[in-house]
Amino acid sequence: MDVLLTAIGLAFFLVTLPGTVELFLLTFPGLLPARKSNLAEAGDTSITVVIPAHNEEQGIADTLHSLLACDHPLPAEQLHVIADNCTDATAEIARSLGCTVLTRVDDELRGKGYALNFAFSQLLDQGYDGLIVVDADTRVEPNFLDCYRRLFASGADAGQSGYRVANPEAGLRPRLMHIAFLAFN
Repeated sequence: MDVLLTAIGLAFFLVTLPGTVELFLLTFPGLLPARKSNLAEAGDTSITVVIPAHNEEQGIADTLHSLLACDHPLPAEQLHVIADNCTDATAEIARSLGCTVLTRVDDELRGKGYALNFAFSQLLDQGYDGLIVVDADTRVEPNFLDCYRRLFASGADAGQSGYRVANPEAGLRPRLMHIAFLAFN
C-alpha cells in the first residue's frame, strides 16, 4: 500500500512539475526591481506611419481613428495609406479623415511588399527619423506612437510591436489566434 501511495504521489508530482516551474519562471521576475528604460526622451523625433491597404474599407477607418487617438498623435497627413490596387472605398475613407493617400495600381507586381517599396521610395528621403508600418486592420494602444518616438530617439534602426487578438473570448478561432500570437510575439 505504501508503495502504491508513493507511486501516486510521485506521478502527481511529475505531472504538475512543468506547470509549477513555468509559474515560477513567470512570477519570479515580478519580484525583482524594475529595470530602468534605456530609451531616450522622444524630443522632436520625426516619425510617420505607413499603412499598406488592399480593399480595407471595412476596417481602415478604425485603424486611422486609433492612430489619431494616440497620446501626442501625428497630424493626419503624416498617416500614409498606400491604396494598393484597391477597388473599394479605402482611399476615399482615408482622404476623408485627412490622411495622405498614395495610390498604387500595378496588375503585375501585387502584394504588400510591392506596396511598401512604393511608399518607402517616396518617403525615405523626406528626413523622418523613423517610419512605422501598421497593418490596415490594426488597433494601437494610446502610447504606441510615443514608444516609437522614444525608440527612434535612442538611435534604433527598427522596432517590432506585439500583435494581439482584440476579442479572444469570441470563439474558438479567435482564442486559437490569441494563443498563436502570444507564442510568436
